[in-house]
Amino acid sequence: MRENADLSLQLETSLSDCRRQVESIREKSLLKERSASSRIDELEAQLGRVSTNQTQLKRLKDEVTRPSVRVRSVNLLTNLLTNRQIILYGYLTLLPTSEPINGLIN
Repeated sequence: MRENADLSLQLETSLSDCRRQVESIREKSLLKERSASSRIDELEAQLGRVSTNQTQLKRLKDEVTRPSVRVRSVNLLTNLLTNRQIILYGYLTLLPTSEPINGLIN
């Protein structure tokens, strides 16, 4: 009988120790899970910021590499005026050697 009581006490002690170990492991696992979850949240936020920055940089790059409408208009006007100047210069160089056309030039 005494032997059964001793074995029962040993069994309860072992069971109690196992419960403490399981609880300790569970708490450590929960801490690791919270830490990992927190890190995931931080990385997702960082990814969002990086994505936003990348989008802004792409838009700025497109704006910088794409001439504005105003610049294009000025370039077109400059080209047009240059072409007109060349045409007028050609006419002027021909005028002194040309014959009067139907009385337009005296």
